[in-house]
Amino acid sequence: MTTTTLEIELLGAFRGLAAVPLPSGTSRPDGRPLRRFAVELHVPDERHRELEGQLHAAATPEGPHLRGNEGRWRVLDGWSKLSTGRRHEILVYRVEIQETDIQETQIGETDIQETQIEETDIQETEIHETEIHETEIQGAEGRES
Repeated sequence: MTTTTLEIELLGAFRGLAAVPLPSGTSRPDGRPLRRFAVELHVPDERHRELEGQLHAAATPEGPHLRGNEGRWRVLDGWSKLSTGRRHEILVYRVEIQETDIQETQIGETDIQETQIEETDIQETEIHETEIHETEIQGAEGRES
């Protein structure tokens, strides 16, 4: 069984995880292969809820996905808490991860940027219209007197 080490941010820090390659997934937009791995996590009991929250969030299509030194990783459905480790205060999780599609991530970021630009344009337009309106009123008052 071949393993590789992936650097992935979990519980607030980057951790080197031994990862076993799995058959690759497929990118929806362009059909390119997406790497998949199985990893085993050994987590202290007092942090298991925090880890499970991170895994649940990273399993959704919109994320946030797990950040790694080679990109972002989505948690695939079916991760499980296997058992306690040799020590009762350590929990063992088996998790399958797949690299996220770069194009999908970029599309999401572009949508957010466009929305922010539109909101800024609207605010600037409203301010500009208010200034013009005030100028017209002041000009009209000046003519009446």
